[in-house]
Amino acid sequence: MKQLLIAFLFLSGAATSFGQSAMRISLADRSLITVSVDSRYFNKRGQSVTIGDLPPGRHYVKIFTTYQNRRGRMVEQTSFEGRVKTYSGHITYFTYDPNSNTISETEQEMGISGNPQPNYNNDMANTQPPADNYNPGNNQPAASPVASTDMAAAVGEAKLEKAKKKAATKNTDTEKFNAVKEALDNEQFTCAQIAGIMDIFSFESTKVDFAEWAYPKTIDKQSFSILKDKLTYQSYREDLDKFVSNNR
Repeated sequence: MKQLLIAFLFLSGAATSFGQSAMRISLADRSLITVSVDSRYFNKRGQSVTIGDLPPGRHYVKIFTTYQNRRGRMVEQTSFEGRVKTYSGHITYFTYDPNSNTISETEQEMGISGNPQPNYNNDMANTQPPADNYNPGNNQPAASPVASTDMAAAVGEAKLEKAKKKAATKNTDTEKFNAVKEALDNEQFTCAQIAGIMDIFSFESTKVDFAEWAYPKTIDKQSFSILKDKLTYQSYREDLDKFVSNNR
């Protein structure tokens, strides 16, 4: 009877561990960050932030950093926003490089020690993600890369911000849309960049129009569904879904 009880407790613990997932988030330049996952803000600040007890699947992640403005005030800015996938019983190591706009994702089974080597698609291939206080165990590492997306072809952040500032001086959505198209017509975008531009428009119809215009220029179309989070009304979400389905 005692052996049956021990076996039951062991299996229960294993089911709990492998039914959930975790995520460790960092920036490649080791800046201090805070994060939100699925619109839940976590009051943790460090070179990396570990979030546990997540259901496996795709999660909407934002990474925030702070900087000092001209008035000497500390201002929080969004350095990254997009979807990150986690796997049952695994921890996903997610690192974003704001300088090259490059993403690294690797995953490792929970209960295994050591950090998996990040799979960068640029010259940072030998850079370890910054350490934090997450210590999953004492066994040998067994990591495998999950995905790596080359974002180097996307429009530079300086040019993007210049176009957004120019559009912000316009009075109507139509004028803003035309200003962005004129400035960025020959550029390519990431979904996170498209989401940032959508914020300058007042009407959801214009946001959808812009997303549809930008779709052929998007280099990570597999993440295009994150743009629905910028839309409040279900009818516009469905319009965007229908457009993507018809243009794959």
